[in-house]
Amino acid sequence: MSPRYLIVLDRHPGISCLLAAGLGHAGHVLWTVNEFTTLRAMLQAPPDVLILDASLEGIHWPVVAEAARRKGPCVLIAVVPSERADLLRRLANAGIDRVFPPAELGNLLREATAGVDANETRLPWALPNAHVDRALHYLASHVSATVTVGAVAAAIGLSPSHLAHVFAAVLGATVKECALRLKVELVKHLLLNTRSTLEDLADRCGFADASHLSRVFHHFTGLWPGEFRQRSVG
Repeated sequence: MSPRYLIVLDRHPGISCLLAAGLGHAGHVLWTVNEFTTLRAMLQAPPDVLILDASLEGIHWPVVAEAARRKGPCVLIAVVPSERADLLRRLANAGIDRVFPPAELGNLLREATAGVDANETRLPWALPNAHVDRALHYLASHVSATVTVGAVAAAIGLSPSHLAHVFAAVLGATVKECALRLKVELVKHLLLNTRSTLEDLADRCGFADASHLSRVFHHFTGLWPGEFRQRSVG
């Protein structure tokens, strides 16, 4: 099965970082922040899935939807805040397939990756678990912050020990490992799309300093940030 290509049109990087970290080589995830970059990306390669932050202003949703499906089938998923019921009719007219509130991130992720071969990659959200879903939502919402197990546990109403147990049982990883993987995915994006220094990236992505960022990046990717940027650009 060929890797899935997903585009996430969102002002925040959390969903795209989660998808990229979970899918690995089973998918390619592109984070875009405006209509122009999204349409340009779809001209280069038609996506299998397009995830939209419906609260973004100034987006011509029918145009985006039509472009996504121009060269083949594409699942269109929208994230709609519960208080923005006014968006539902507009999205229905644009041909959106599924709508999820932000709190249902786990269901959104399962919908977006429904075509991924379970034997090829172990998706952290594959098995529905309310605690894990809420924890992933917290991590995605705080991908640029310094995250502690205690903060995540408090936010979802668990003790740190219980959260650690659930994560180990369902994901086979720790909360800290998951948080760092998301940060690495954000760093990858910024390395390829900005000229930011490692010091700037460390500050922006919640690392102690550039050295800390480099060590974590190398641990998860096998490359130093400079090597990754050089190889990808070259």
